[in-house]
Amino acid sequence: MRARQKDYARALLDYERAVALDPGRALHWHLCGNARREVGDLAGAIAALERALELDPRASWAASDRKHLEALKSG
Repeated sequence: MRARQKDYARALLDYERAVALDPGRALHWHLCGNARREVGDLAGAIAALERALELDPRASWAASDRKHLEALKSG
């Protein structure tokens, strides 16, 4: 909800709590990575998106994450 309102800093806090509670769920990492990208934490975004892809490389959002990672890494 907070991400839809473009309150990415607070959304990130929510997603970080979700990751802490269930670190094996790829969706939490995916959402956390997107929020980190929005707040300007590019290194954190890369790490979170890579973890999401490790956990579930076939998720519906995986192709999108791969494109975001390429863009983040290329600067």
